[in-house]
Amino acid sequence: KIKVKVGNHGELKLPKNQRQRWGLESGKEFQIKETPQGLMLWPLDPPLTKVYIEPTTNCNLTCRTCVRNYWSEPMGSMEMSSYRKLIDGLKKISSLQAMAFWGFGEPLLHPDIVKMVELAKKLGVRVEIITNGLLLNREMAENLVAVDLDTLVVSIDGCSPESYSNIRTGSDLATVIANVKRIIATALSKGL
Repeated sequence: KIKVKVGNHGELKLPKNQRQRWGLESGKEFQIKETPQGLMLWPLDPPLTKVYIEPTTNCNLTCRTCVRNYWSEPMGSMEMSSYRKLIDGLKKISSLQAMAFWGFGEPLLHPDIVKMVELAKKLGVRVEIITNGLLLNREMAENLVAVDLDTLVVSIDGCSPESYSNIRTGSDLATVIANVKRIIATALSKGL
C-alpha cells in the first residue's frame, strides 16, 4: 500500500520512486473508477509491466491441438545476441515486473534457456516458463533452481495416460510427472 496526499487543488501527490516506476510524468491522463472498496486509479496508457519471450518455435512434440500443425512458417530459435540487446533495452524500463518464456515452441529446447532466465533475473523481475515438462531432467531442474526461476508452469492435456498420449503425441505422462516431482524436490533441497 502506498500513502498518497491530496494537494490544496485536489491533485494527488505520489512519492517520486512510484512516479518513476509507473512512468508517470506531468500531464499523464488517468481513469478513475469508484468501487465498493474505494477508488481505483490507473493510467490510460499503462506502463509496460510484463514481457513475453518466445525463445524458440521448435518443439519436441506434435500435439494434436497445436497451431503448429497448420503453420507454414519456418522454425527457429532466438539468437543470444538478439536476446542480450533486448535485455539491454529492458534495463531502461523501470515499470517492468515480469518476463515469461513461452509460445508455440518448447522453451526448454533453446540451448541457452538457463542463461536467458539468469539474465532476466538480473533485471530484478519475476521470471516464468511454460513447458511441456519432458525436458525437465536432473540437470535442467538443478540449473533452473540455481538461477532462481520464479514460476514453472507445466502444460498437461488429459487426465489419464491414455487421454494425455492421445493429445500429446510423442509424450509420456509418467515421465512428465516424474520430472515435476524432481524439480520440486530440487527446489525443496535448496530451501526454496
